[in-house]
This record gives sequence, C-alpha cells and structure tokens, in this order.
Amino acid sequence: EGITEINPNAFYCCEGLKTVILPEGLTRIYAGAFKNCFSLEEIKLPESLKIINASAFSGCKSLTEFYIPANITLLGENIFEDCFSLKEITVNENNISYSSADGVLFNKEMTSLIVYPSSKTNTSYSVPVSVRDINTFAFSDNAHIETVIIPLYYQNLSSNTFDNCTNLKKIYIPKSTNQISNK
Repeated sequence: EGITEINPNAFYCCEGLKTVILPEGLTRIYAGAFKNCFSLEEIKLPESLKIINASAFSGCKSLTEFYIPANITLLGENIFEDCFSLKEITVNENNISYSSADGVLFNKEMTSLIVYPSSKTNTSYSVPVSVRDINTFAFSDNAHIETVIIPLYYQNLSSNTFDNCTNLKKIYIPKSTNQISNK
C-alpha cells in the first residue's frame, strides 16, 4: 500500500516472477517495468491505474490474459510485444478510452484496432467496419491467423501490421485502400 508508481524497468527480467497483485492507489506503470518477466502468468491491476507506458509488459511470454481497468487513459506502444501466449485482452466496460471485443483491444469508439493477441487461436478475422486505423504490429507474431478481412473504406495499412504472422495466407484489402506504408 502507498505505492503510486512503478519505476521504469523495476521488475525487468525477474524471470521467476509468476503472479503480481498491485495495490489500489497505483496510478502509473512506467516503461519496461515488467519487461522480460518470462514466467509472469497473472497480473492484477487496480482500478486506480491510469497510465501504462511503452513496453511495460513486453516479453512476458507466459501471460495469457490481460485486464485493463476502468481508469486507464493511456496505453503506451508495444506494451504486449513478444507476449507470445497472450490470448485475450479485456477492458472494463466503464473505461472511457479503450474497449475490447472478442478479446481484441480497440480504442473506445472501436475506430482503431490496437492489439490482436498473438496467441488468439481464431484462423479468420473480420476487422469491424467501424475501424479506420490498425496499429503497426497489431497482428504481429500470431501463428494461428490465416485470413484477415479489412473493412470497406479502409485507406492506409502499415506493412508491419502482420509482421511474423507465419500462417497468414489471405488478406482481403478493399479497393479504397490507397497506401501500404513502411511505418
């Protein structure tokens, strides 16, 4: 109790760490705080948490589920990079910044697809028609996905969106897509 922030790299490479329960009152987890905690299977975040900075949980290879509390307003880039066992991301329905549908992370309005978990086992996925932006590396490292259908009127796609999707066979891209960039 009394902890309000977890400093950058505070638990970096704590390879034996399996479960973490963080106290109410915590408001921020800084960059890389739990990076490369390879054995981390479960983390319980308090509803008081507001910010999770970049790469906070990257490399947590044993993490299978992740719950985003109601008060989170900022998720940094690559927080789930190399989380090869991640199957589902859920968001508290009262969160004003983020939402989830079928275990996939979106912004609240579902106009931006942020993360499709790397161990989600669906072989086919139709991106919701409301989506106007798909984050760079959003589908990366998913070895199960074979087919992705991009919604009509989608315009710009990053070439890294499907990085290391080893079984991806088909991507249906609408005619409205006018750019595939190297971001």
